[in-house]
Amino acid sequence: MDHEEARSRLLEAAKRLFYERGIQTVAIDELRATSGVSLKRLYQYVPSNTELVEQYLQPHDETWLPDLSEYIHLDAPPPEGRLAAGFDRLH
Repeated sequence: MDHEEARSRLLEAAKRLFYERGIQTVAIDELRATSGVSLKRLYQYVPSNTELVEQYLQPHDETWLPDLSEYIHLDAPPPEGRLAAGFDRLH
């Protein structure tokens, strides 16, 4: 298994497990077993849990934050209205 395939498998497994149960409840051993990536390869790709979570969340940031930010800034007065607008948009 090459580096990109290992990365893809890890992120897909993390995506599924984190979504189903939450980030804090998923153990590294479970992630390793679900992804089929060896522990050595896992730590070569993601040396820390924090880095794995950052890589997992990055696509969400790239997708949701620009849209949410634009919606909040265009449609809501500061500051309480922006908070409410954010929840409206996410709903």
